[in-house]
Amino acid sequence: RAWLARAVGASYATDDANSLRVTGAGPLAALPGFGFGGADAPYPEEYPDTFAATGAGVVVLRYADGTGAAVGVAGRAAIVGFPLELIDRPADLAAVVTALLDFVAPP
Repeated sequence: RAWLARAVGASYATDDANSLRVTGAGPLAALPGFGFGGADAPYPEEYPDTFAATGAGVVVLRYADGTGAAVGVAGRAAIVGFPLELIDRPADLAAVVTALLDFVAPP
């Protein structure tokens, strides 16, 4: 717990978001909503994790129910509760990865 809070400003919340839809939040609020784990996914994602922000952390992605899908500390690191490779559309994957990289290592 201490490492997670110190490294990425997060606390583990739940083992299942019950959602396969995500939107940008906080500094990544400009990201449009996207899905993951759809029919063409290489494997199913049954239990996407949720996180809450703590300390210097901020929620940067949210599931459809509002819980944290990704939390991080700007310029340092972020943790995502689902496998990025399961994002349904290649354009969405590119946008999410670019936004996360810009968040943790600004150009």
